[in-house]
Amino acid sequence: MTPKTPKQWQDAVDIAEWGSHLESARAHGLITGGLLCNQTRCEQILNDGRARGIRPTSGCIERLTREYMIGQRLRDILAHKPRAKKGMPS
Repeated sequence: MTPKTPKQWQDAVDIAEWGSHLESARAHGLITGGLLCNQTRCEQILNDGRARGIRPTSGCIERLTREYMIGQRLRDILAHKPRAKKGMPS
C-alpha cells in the first residue's frame, strides 16, 4: 500500500526507519530470527518521505520496538505460550 495522507507517510517512514535498523542489526549478527524487512522498500519509503519533507520521528525505533515486543507477548499469551524464565532462551 502506498501512503497517501501525511499521517500515513509519517507512519510508513517511521516503520521503514525501524526496519532498516532491524536489518542492520541482523546483518551485524546482533539479532537472529524475527521479522524480515525488505531493505530496498524501506530505503524507497525513506527517500520518498524525504522528498515530501517527512523524516523519521525522534524515538521511533524505541517506540516501534516496544510496540512489537508488546504485540509479540500478547500473541504468546493468547496462544498460551509461557514466558521464558530468566536466563533461559525463549
